[in-house]
Amino acid sequence: MSEKNEGKVIKPIETRMASLVFVANLVPSAALIALLVLIDASVYVIGIVAVLSFFLSVFSVTTVWRMAQYHFQSVHNLLDAIVCGDYSFRGAHEQSSGAYGELIKTINALAVTIQRQRMQSQESQVLIRKVLEQIDVAILSWDESHQIHLINPAAKSLIGVSSEAETIQQPSEEVCALIVTLEQLKVGEMHLKDMTIGNERGRYRIRLERFITDGDTHYLVFLTNVSSILRSEERRAWRNLVRVLSHEINNSLAPLRSFSRALSSQIDKREADAELKQELLDGLNVIGNRADSLISFVQSYHKVARLPEPSRQKHDFRELVVNLADLFSDNHIVVDGQSITVSLDVAQIEQVMINLIKNAIEAGSDLEPIEINWRRVGNTLAVNVLDSGPGIHNADNLFTPFYTTKPKGSGIGLVFSQQVVEAHGGHLDISNRDDATGCRASFTLPIH
Repeated sequence: MSEKNEGKVIKPIETRMASLVFVANLVPSAALIALLVLIDASVYVIGIVAVLSFFLSVFSVTTVWRMAQYHFQSVHNLLDAIVCGDYSFRGAHEQSSGAYGELIKTINALAVTIQRQRMQSQESQVLIRKVLEQIDVAILSWDESHQIHLINPAAKSLIGVSSEAETIQQPSEEVCALIVTLEQLKVGEMHLKDMTIGNERGRYRIRLERFITDGDTHYLVFLTNVSSILRSEERRAWRNLVRVLSHEINNSLAPLRSFSRALSSQIDKREADAELKQELLDGLNVIGNRADSLISFVQSYHKVARLPEPSRQKHDFRELVVNLADLFSDNHIVVDGQSITVSLDVAQIEQVMINLIKNAIEAGSDLEPIEINWRRVGNTLAVNVLDSGPGIHNADNLFTPFYTTKPKGSGIGLVFSQQVVEAHGGHLDISNRDDATGCRASFTLPIH
């Protein structure tokens, strides 16, 4: 609107159209009356013509005004329905010709197009929601005030959110701290970062994006824990190595053991110096015993390399822990946790708990108890085994097969435990305690 027209009241278009029709009818009526005056028509005739002309003008104006108002109201109703999201209304353009009929036809086509696009958009949103629910990549979106506007189930499980809502108005302090850390990353690039998120510590592949909605800046992040993928590749390499070593060592030890036993039987049958005979027998026994030990050693690693899939069944986790604690009655073990039913392979998880408890007993102090606690975090069971020992000085080789710092250790306990936990869909982590001196062995299991 120009400055000249500011403050003026513009008459409705149907009123202006009626005014034009009235003027258009008034001009010929005035001309007719003027003609009657010129020909000296009677006042009676002139009056009748004037009255008829007036009523004809009023009738024409009223008819035009009503038709215009009807047509404009029809257009308004159609457009208002589209604005309100109702695309089922259609205008009857078959009975209308000219520009008005074309206008109604165009509005109908617009409603059909918008309805089709909206349906396609809704179908796309349903598909995207299904993908977000099933994908194992954690996806999170928030604004500058750290309100979360999008979070998929993988992200909820990762950061420990139990809410079913897709938005979070007031995230926890831990989640806000994570958001602040993520905002410091460079936008649009792939990052590999060692982080602790929720109860999971690992190496995460992170991609951060920034976008604007309704003038507000939003962030979108994709988080993938690649630690299990890297460990899976590492275990595959170790399994191949163990398979080759087992084959070669067994092929070498089997004939060696057989040969030593054959020589022992031959010496027993022949006459020889008693002292020499005994020395030979002792030497051959040493060879045979070492061969048996090496074969047993290789077989133990072979079992780890061929760990079976978990045979899951529902079990009370508290009952499992209490029964295991009774096996270590000579040690002071504190159990803290409620009854939670979890779908798991009882035998495998029991062996994991035995390995972690034994490690805690061997590393801990005789004066302090071993603490086992667990709690539910969203759809995840978080378990901790705590000791009061000196802690971990070098965590680089904790999950490396064959590596051990114990004089009689085999180096497969933690490797086995990690494989079992990850086969259940969880995560195992060993770290130093934050609240006291000692070590914390923690793992998670999904609650189905």
